[in-house]
Amino acid sequence: MFDYTQHCGNKANFFTEEKLQTVIDYMEKLDSIKIPEGYCKGIDINHTQAYDWFLENVLDPLRKYTNREDLRLIFGFLGDVTQSFRIHTDVKTIPEKEYNPNGKQYASFLIPVSVDNDPHRCNTNSTMVFDLQVLDEPAEEQPWHHLVEGTNPLVEKKELGWIDHRRYTLLKNIQWGRGDLIWWNSLYWHCGLDNNAIGAETKQMLVIHTYV
Repeated sequence: MFDYTQHCGNKANFFTEEKLQTVIDYMEKLDSIKIPEGYCKGIDINHTQAYDWFLENVLDPLRKYTNREDLRLIFGFLGDVTQSFRIHTDVKTIPEKEYNPNGKQYASFLIPVSVDNDPHRCNTNSTMVFDLQVLDEPAEEQPWHHLVEGTNPLVEKKELGWIDHRRYTLLKNIQWGRGDLIWWNSLYWHCGLDNNAIGAETKQMLVIHTYV
């Protein structure tokens, strides 16, 4: 059950394999955009035909799941990343701000597709969501510094590059599953496991940023 007061969560098998593949096949036809972390194929209000399709096929199921009929799209994309996104928040420019002066950031959603283009490797990755407050002093040790289920047990902890996260307190480490839904409050810090930590070259995912 979706509970926004918990700031993050997940739902297994949100999309069936058939539904997920239909979404992937459609978005694969879009133009590819280079980003520092790899490539993405995105949809926003400027993509008239694709935008309407995305609302019906992706946003409407999210509206039903969250019980928020007022959920609106900032943008969504199909990503293929060679480098994990560093810890960040999802403060985005809200479209049509002049028509919706009270619009505010709401939730971000991620649907895992594959790791190294292999659907069976999805569970080697996870998304970590951290508390909103950043610590004034770095914590030398936190339980989440250690290897967690889903990471590569052969990788030394010192190689994971998590030292930058010592000022953050983990709320939840959510393991990937193809077609699952992972969500978080867009204002909260989050990131994925480092590609090197899980022995992966690329990760594929569907990401949706929303406002209300």
